[in-house]
Amino acid sequence: MKLLTREQWGALPATGRSTIQLPVERLWLHHTASADHGVLSVRSAQRYHLSRGWNDIGYSWLYSPATRTFYEGRGAGVAGAHTGGDNFRSHALCVIGNYDLSTVPAHVIDDLAEFLAWHARYGPAQFTGGHRDAPGASTSCPGKNLYRLLPSINRHSVTPEGDTGQDKVPPAKVPPIKVPPAKPAPDTTTEEAEVKELVTGIQEALKTAGFDPGAVDGYWGPKTQAAFARALAKPAAKPAAKPAPSVKSVSEMADEVIAGKHGQGHANRRRSLGITKYGYAKVRAEVNRRF
Repeated sequence: MKLLTREQWGALPATGRSTIQLPVERLWLHHTASADHGVLSVRSAQRYHLSRGWNDIGYSWLYSPATRTFYEGRGAGVAGAHTGGDNFRSHALCVIGNYDLSTVPAHVIDDLAEFLAWHARYGPAQFTGGHRDAPGASTSCPGKNLYRLLPSINRHSVTPEGDTGQDKVPPAKVPPIKVPPAKPAPDTTTEEAEVKELVTGIQEALKTAGFDPGAVDGYWGPKTQAAFARALAKPAAKPAAKPAPSVKSVSEMADEVIAGKHGQGHANRRRSLGITKYGYAKVRAEVNRRF
């Protein structure tokens, strides 16, 4: 099993941390509901979760079928933000991808079974269920195509001692859990679907404006980031310069004064002409010269 630590995949520092008792009681299976870009997806998920005001990436671990690599999230014995009402009693593994839409690669069963055997040191050696099975959850997570493989994944799990860990694992449908009087963690799957929609809109806008974000897939990858930076760096278009007002000659202004177009009195005439006292003195000189 290939497992990258937080340091190895370039995690940002967590802003807080709460420990939980080991071994944990339950292990939940999630999916990101977004495209699998390996370590880039993990970094993107952490940035998004931090932007929501969370302490860190929500999951205990993540797994990329595309790279067959596991990534340390919050890790063992740390409260997560993955399964509302059960974050202080459980761990969660999140499989990168959208398994309501995509099929599950065949190797995923073996990879997850190997993870379960490894996880036995921290708690259950089988998944308690998918996110949808958690009391109070309203989600399709981990996607219908991955969810239907849960029995096969659990059957393939073998602990280092050679047993399946059945005696350590509660039934998939657990009884209601008493939730402390604190606001439960939000549904990460729903929120990631919302941010995917938001990112898709930004990508479409960038593409329309001539900044290539790469694939319009709702994933904030390097190409989208670079396109966004270029759009921010582009100076705003300057408004068209107003044509300079036409300037009348002293002779033309004198003609208008003589014709009475600017009223009576020197002060009124100067204001009407819109010129300085020095300019009006020239006009007066020209008027006087003609008489």
